[in-house]
Amino acid sequence: MKWMVVLLFSGLSWPINSQNTQLNNLGLRTGYFSTVGIAAEWSLPNQQRIIGTLGYRLPGGWLSYGFNTRLGGTLGWGQSKRILGDRNNGLSIFYFLGGYGARASYQKNTHNFPKDAWFSFGVLTGGGIAFEWQALHFALNFLPGYELSGQPEWHSNLYLWKGTNLTAGIKWNN
Repeated sequence: MKWMVVLLFSGLSWPINSQNTQLNNLGLRTGYFSTVGIAAEWSLPNQQRIIGTLGYRLPGGWLSYGFNTRLGGTLGWGQSKRILGDRNNGLSIFYFLGGYGARASYQKNTHNFPKDAWFSFGVLTGGGIAFEWQALHFALNFLPGYELSGQPEWHSNLYLWKGTNLTAGIKWNN
């Protein structure tokens, strides 16, 4: 598993300066990892992106699965390809490679965990689809994750829905 972390950080090792980066969009995000959060996306050359989120998971999330809360975020690298529309408006597909980290805590005893708190972290990979129109940005991501902290919340360290989310926001630099 350590090689995954090395791969993640080695993939992000290129020079970043103010002339080739800019805040692309800012939005509100909801999903499995965080019930409510803030998402930001920075543009890099060649349709590459750095995507970060900071959020909180309500007890049980939207669907009331699990009894834990989380305060944490995700950070990763992605690349998009416009499939419909022009440079500023249209539909894009993208892939993502990154990681997550959060303080997770259970409010009451469950069959899997006693009332406790721990730091949860792991890797995310997957893709999604984004739609941009005028100053609006919408994205739907499917990001499976693998838990590296040794505290699986269910029966496995692999989560098909770990980073799956929906984002609605505004384009910052048009």
